[in-house]
Amino acid sequence: MKLPNLIVGGAPKSGTSSLYFWLSEHPDTFASKVKETFFFNDKINKFNINCNCIEHDIHQYSKFFAGAKKEKIIFEATAAYIYSNNALKNLIDFDDPPKIIFLLREPSQQIYSHYKMENFRTKRVNESFSEYSKRDIIINRANYYQYLKNWYDFYPNEKIKLILYEDLIKNKKEVLFDICDFLEIDKKYFENFDFQHRNKSIKIKSKKLHNLSQKIQPYIPHAVQKLILPIYLNLNSSDNINLVDTDIKILKDLKHKFIFLKSELSNLDSSLNFKYWE
Repeated sequence: MKLPNLIVGGAPKSGTSSLYFWLSEHPDTFASKVKETFFFNDKINKFNINCNCIEHDIHQYSKFFAGAKKEKIIFEATAAYIYSNNALKNLIDFDDPPKIIFLLREPSQQIYSHYKMENFRTKRVNESFSEYSKRDIIINRANYYQYLKNWYDFYPNEKIKLILYEDLIKNKKEVLFDICDFLEIDKKYFENFDFQHRNKSIKIKSKKLHNLSQKIQPYIPHAVQKLILPIYLNLNSSDNINLVDTDIKILKDLKHKFIFLKSELSNLDSSLNFKYWE
C-alpha cells in the first residue's frame, strides 16, 4: 500500500497549484493523479464524496498513489488541510508521518486574489469585494497562525516547512532548491527549469466552457495539461480585472488588520522573511 510522505497545503491562492505541478515533474516524485484529494477534509463535499476519511479507510486513500514505483517522494496537495482537524489527527497517526509544506500569502492579497477567482473565474461569488471581505469565514481563514499553532503543537515540527507565496513567485529557483533540500531530492533538476505560474486569477469569458474544462481536468495527464492550459486560457480568459478605489481602501484596511501575523508566524518559524509583505 502506497501512502504519501509529503503533503502540500496552505491558504487559497497561495501557490499550492504551482508548487504541485512543478514538483510533479521532478523524476524523484510521484504526484497524486488529482492535485487535491480532499480525503482528510473535516466535511464531506462534492469533491470527496466517493473517497473521504469519514466514510472510508486508508486503503481507499492509497488508490490515489497506486501508480507510484520507486520515487523518493509521493505527494498530494489539498490546500485546505491547513484548516483541517481530520488532516492533523490522521496524518500524525501514519507509521511515519509525512512531511508538510504549508504555503502562506500576505492576507489582504490572499483574500483579494481568492475573491477574484471566485467572482471572475469560478463564478461562485456574485457580490462586491466590500461584501466578500466582511465574511467571517474569509477573515478567519486568513488568520493562519491560529491553524498553524495547532499543527506545531501536535505534529513533529521538523517535518513542517512554511513557504511564503511571495518568495516562491519572486525567487522560484532558490525556493525550490530549499524545498528539495527539505525533501532530500536532487535540486539540480530545477537549475534550468521552465517555471510556469498555475491557477492565476483571471476573468473567464465562457462559464459553460470553463465548467466543462474543470470536470475533465482530472482525467488529463499532467504533461498534456501543461501543453494545453496556455492555449485554453488564451482563448477563454482575460486579464482585464480592474481594481477600483474602494477596493484599494479595503486592501489597506485588511493589511493593517493582519499586521500582527508577521510576529506570530515568526514565533513558529524564525527563518521567515516578510519583506514582501510590507
